Parts: sequence; structure tokens; C-alpha cells
Amino acid sequence: MKIVLVALYDEGSYGIRILHRLLDNNGYDVVSIFFNTDMLSSHYYSTNEVEKLIESILEQSPDLIGIAVRSPLFQLFKKISKKLKQKTNTPLLVGGHHATVSPEECINYADMVCIGEGEYPLLEICERISRNKPIDNIKNLWIRKDGKVIKNAIGPLIKNLDDIPFPDYTEKNKIYLRNGKIEKSFLRAAFKGSISVMSSRGCFFSCSFCYNATLRKLYKGSGKYYRRRSVDNFIAEILELKNQFKDLSYIYFSDNVFTYDKKWVKDFCNKYKEKINLPFGCFSHFNMIDEAMLIELKDAGLIDVTLGIQSGSTYISEQIYNRKIDKKVIVEGSKILSKLNIKVYYDLITNNPYETDETHMETLELLLSLKRPFHLRTFKMKFYPNVPFTNKLLHDQIIKTGDIESKHEKSFEKWMELIDLSSDKNPNELFWDCLYYLVQKNFPKKLIMYISKSHLIKRRPKILGIALKCTIEKPLILLNAIRTIWNHMCSGNIHMIWKAFVYKKKKGWGY
Repeated sequence: MKIVLVALYDEGSYGIRILHRLLDNNGYDVVSIFFNTDMLSSHYYSTNEVEKLIESILEQSPDLIGIAVRSPLFQLFKKISKKLKQKTNTPLLVGGHHATVSPEECINYADMVCIGEGEYPLLEICERISRNKPIDNIKNLWIRKDGKVIKNAIGPLIKNLDDIPFPDYTEKNKIYLRNGKIEKSFLRAAFKGSISVMSSRGCFFSCSFCYNATLRKLYKGSGKYYRRRSVDNFIAEILELKNQFKDLSYIYFSDNVFTYDKKWVKDFCNKYKEKINLPFGCFSHFNMIDEAMLIELKDAGLIDVTLGIQSGSTYISEQIYNRKIDKKVIVEGSKILSKLNIKVYYDLITNNPYETDETHMETLELLLSLKRPFHLRTFKMKFYPNVPFTNKLLHDQIIKTGDIESKHEKSFEKWMELIDLSSDKNPNELFWDCLYYLVQKNFPKKLIMYISKSHLIKRRPKILGIALKCTIEKPLILLNAIRTIWNHMCSGNIHMIWKAFVYKKKKGWGY
């Protein structure tokens, strides 16, 4: 039996590569196709590229086609599905996050939908098809049959993650479609000598904007939601990658919270330093770090850590995002990270419809209280289907169904760009985004607070936005301008700047 697996805009695709090795280990002929590198660095797809993908799938003459789908890529999946159905009767299975949270949407464009963890359901599908046995009652599976949809119950979560094979990064039976051209090698240049791995599944938290809030409810009664591999199993995977990729110079642990369980972390640090000894980074949570643990991690190779702030407003954090973090804990955590000289990234959510000037100011004040330098990773709020945050927005009639991620393709925008000068950008959001940017660029606190109270700049935030864009293209010119403004402010001559602005307006130079 031959299976084709497809990853969309996810060349590293941890999940697809695990499924590939699982099928290969069980004697199945499996080919994985990776369509474009990722959503951040790749372009918007063309019709010709989609046609090339269809051609590449059909050339394999598969007995089963499996496609992993995320919500922002559902519209792309629909196009692929329609084109496949025009040319083949091969069963189409869809899995991934979107299939799990919106199976009723996916089943309209597929023969089968896998909800939740897909390793064992996929293996059982292949075993039954190869033996000509019915697949109607496989757990985690929705099936279209005779005009009806069979909805099977969710099976138990995988208890022992050590039973799952490592992801397959070999070149065997891998096809990479980039810019409509077929290539046979993993694009290491795109990852700059780095790779991501995971030691766990699940999360301890239920943030309202995250899929974990929905998945936790889905799996209620199906076993322990958070599970972790043994240290030895995890180290063995990393060692395999180190031996395979001779240019590997950095590893990122993409667990939702890597620093859970001090005993596990201590054991990991000792073995990682002895057997791997490469720089690494990880996600963490302010409630799950302390100085002693960070010292151990740094000694093992930790060079950077990412922590979620999302909002400095207590109301937004607790009532809207369902995140309970004491601001004092955040400030203390930043001091420890600064003391240990660990590079830190803070996640921040922008474009939240519930934010006000008051909540934005709370965020600004919190950022100004943290030890600098630090880096901000800003994420424009996306409305993912069937998560609590989106459901609340729909209930409050703030957004419409058409604004949900799976209904459009807006996520191909540069969604991590802080200074967004597009015409549809909310001016007030741009104003606060610019202020956050000033904080991470280490501008003086007094200057930032002065700008935050400037009605002139608040009415015309694009002036500030355009200026800040220059920090990338012409940083010295901007810094000299800021220095001049700051000197005038300190000497009480800020009115001179206002006069210059009025003069330019009268002369028609405009802004």
C-alpha cells in the first residue's frame, strides 16, 4: 500500500515526519511532499504551484492521500481537495489542528477527518485498507459514507510518548515543492543551522486565544493531557539529528513550557551537556522559572528564552485571555534573565478589539519596568475557529463569521511585523505599536512617556511609524533626529519642534 502525506507551508513539519517514519517502520510505502517552506518566509501561492502539487501527488499513484491542515491554510486545502477530486477517487484524509477543532468544516472536502492525535488512527486505517476491511469504526475518525457522516468517538491519548518514533529527516521519499519547482533536499539554509524538537505534548494552561483551551476540553476523560518523554528518549532524538546534520549549531525546544518539572530539567541538563553540548533556546512561563533552574539551563547551553506577556493589563490578561500572572513575577523574572545575561524574547499580542488606551498604557508601563535590552515578538491577533476568545468575540458581535481564520487567507500577511503602515491599520493600534517598538529599541523612558501623552502624534501615528521604519534603513539619521528632539525636551525647548511642525504644514510639506 502506498501513502502520500502532504505538509502545507511547513517544511520542518514535526508531525508529518513522525507519521512518515511510523508508516515506514511498519512496512508501508510512504512519500511525503512539502509544499513551500513556511508561512513567514514564503510567498503567496500561485495557481501553477497548486497544479504542480496535484501533479506530484498523482504521479505517486497513492492508495491514500493525507494532508495536514492549519486554519489559515484551509482555503488552500479546499482548492487542493477540489482539484484532486476532479482527477482521482483516491481516499483523502485530512488531519492537523484545523481538522481537530473544525471537523464539520473539513469533512465537506475530504473522505475522512482525523480528530486529535493521528499516529495510531492512521496506522489502523492503512492496516484495514490493505486487508480490505471496513474502516467505519476507527476511533478519532469521521468518515463520509453513502451520503452520511460517521462520527466515531475520540480515543485515548497516547500515554507513553517514548513509543512514538522520531521524526524522519532523511531524504528518502521526500519531495520539496518550492516556487513551483521540485527539489529533493531539505532546505537547511532556511533554518540557518537550527532545528526544532519537542519533549512533550499538551500544555498546563488554557489561554483563551489558543487551541490548547479547545483541545483540553476535547480530550477530557481521554487521559492525561500533558505528557512528556523520558530524558533518555529525548536526548537520543537530538543525538540522531546532530549526527545527521553536521552543520547543526542551534536547537530550539518548542514545547509550550519547557521548564516544567525541575527534576526532569536537571536530568536533561546533565545529559544534554555531556552528549549534545550545543546552544539551545526554549519557551517558558514566568510562573515556571527560577534562578537556580536558569543557571543549570545556561550551563547546559541555554542562550535564549521566549516568555509570553501578551498584555500588561490585568483585566485583559485575566478576564479576556484567561492568563493569571502577577506583574511582580514578570518583573522579577526579567531581572533574573538580565542578571544571567540570557537573551529574552517577550510575546505580545496586538490588534485585540478589547484593548483600550488604558489597557495599552498598562502594557507600556509594564514593558518599561522590565530590564532591557529585550526583544518583542508581536503577534497580530488572529481569530482561530472554536477557541474561547473567538467565540466571545462572535457572541459580543465584535467580529463576523467571515473574520475567522479558516474563512479567508489574510494570514499570508507579515503577521510578526510590529510597525504596520498598511492603509487598513487602525491608527490607535499603530500608535501603541510604535511605542512598544521604542521600548524594545531602548529609547529613553521619559521620551516614550512624553510621546504616549502627545495628542499630536496620537492623531498622526504614521509620522512616528514612518520614522521608526527608518531604524532599519537609515538608523543613524533617525538616532540623530531623536537625540536632537530629546535635547530640546530636556532644555525645555520642545515648543521649537512644534513651531517647525506648524511651519512645514503651512508650507504644504505635509505629513
